[in-house]
Amino acid sequence: MARRVVESVEEMLRIAVEDEESEASAYYRLASLAEDDEIRAVLRSIAEDSLVHAEVLRGLLRALERIRSMRGKISRGRGNLLKELRAHLSIEILAGAEYSDLKNRVDVGSMRAVLEAIEREEEKHARIVRRLLERLETRKG
Repeated sequence: MARRVVESVEEMLRIAVEDEESEASAYYRLASLAEDDEIRAVLRSIAEDSLVHAEVLRGLLRALERIRSMRGKISRGRGNLLKELRAHLSIEILAGAEYSDLKNRVDVGSMRAVLEAIEREEEKHARIVRRLLERLETRKG
């Protein structure tokens, strides 16, 4: 089936959601046809992964919309950057640990993969915040 030309990222995400939903339904149907328990479980697993993909894509679409909205609202804030960054370093470290625990508890492979990716992002955030703190503390001291 030939794909039409898609103009926007948002439209591409919407089409991908539809495709994943369709695949999930198809694999659940195939699972219902399988007489072998192992084959049925594998097909069901693919269907569940497709549902996770659809939800992740929906989330990406919502995130893109929020990011675009928030970018236009950034203005000069008030507060103590150094003090607040120190607090956020602790938050990033805790978040990484929580995602690590969560990924070890889920039983859907694609969910685990998404949680591992988020865990790595939180670890990256902690490294970035540490570097920013070092830079700010060097300037201050």
